Amino acid sequence: MHIAVSVDWEGAYLSADAMDALEQFRAAHPGVPLTHMLNAAYYTKPRADAADITRQVRLALKPGDEAGLHVHAWRSLFATAGVAPRTAPSFLSRTGTLLAFADDAGFEVELGAFTVAELRAAIKKSREILAAQKIELGSSFRAAGWLAAPNVLEAARAEGFTVDLSAVPPVWFDEVEVAFLRERLIARWGAIAPTAQPYWIDTPLGRILELPNTGAMADYATAAEIEEHVLGAVRALAAAPGRPVFVHVGFHMETADEFAPRLSEALSRLRARGAPITFETVARSAELARRTLDAKRD
Repeated sequence: MHIAVSVDWEGAYLSADAMDALEQFRAAHPGVPLTHMLNAAYYTKPRADAADITRQVRLALKPGDEAGLHVHAWRSLFATAGVAPRTAPSFLSRTGTLLAFADDAGFEVELGAFTVAELRAAIKKSREILAAQKIELGSSFRAAGWLAAPNVLEAARAEGFTVDLSAVPPVWFDEVEVAFLRERLIARWGAIAPTAQPYWIDTPLGRILELPNTGAMADYATAAEIEEHVLGAVRALAAAPGRPVFVHVGFHMETADEFAPRLSEALSRLRARGAPITFETVARSAELARRTLDAKRD
């Protein structure tokens, strides 16, 4: 069974507590590579210290890790890309009221509200900003709020991203405060289940591999729920031993001090059980998933 652990860097802020939590996770699980979904919006804030941001990113990226791109519709990022920012629609609020940040806004604006050309500009600028700091990205992309509408996937594919990590089972989002997000996820991904496996999505510019975020993020699941999610995949593997089973879990960088310990606890329990697990980056899971899907087609 193959588990990828991703870390969403939201582009809001970086804190010492979160960085410490990431290091504690590393210390507890030295054999677990991480796929960091980086956000260029840290660099576009009005008072951004690029050198300090890069220092923190480089501390987080360890040998064997992978870097992908995570995009939220931050006003500063889109303006830097030459795209007029939008203030709606919000994927967190029916009223459209945006979260208040000291120096930026747009975190919860749906990317699908922009045109393909506008999204391409924002994605391209994000890559350029990170490349200027000598941070090279792989082929993985994730949309804000997991809401990768067809135009978002088309833009990502056009900019060279061949793996999307946005499909997520809405069932995880049962907290009252994210009830509207759950509605939006159902509208986008339907009743996709935690047992979902990788599949192809066609775009006008070629297909993109969808690698579902089967266990969502630790913000939305207890340690016991994460453990049971993985054990369910173990049972699926036992029922069909000739086929790989993929699981994808993670946590957010901004809230790592609060939620990374949940994932850490779950992984420790699973290791104590001796569960047949291989930890790998998204890129490795995607490589195996492609081969599996192509073999099935043939």
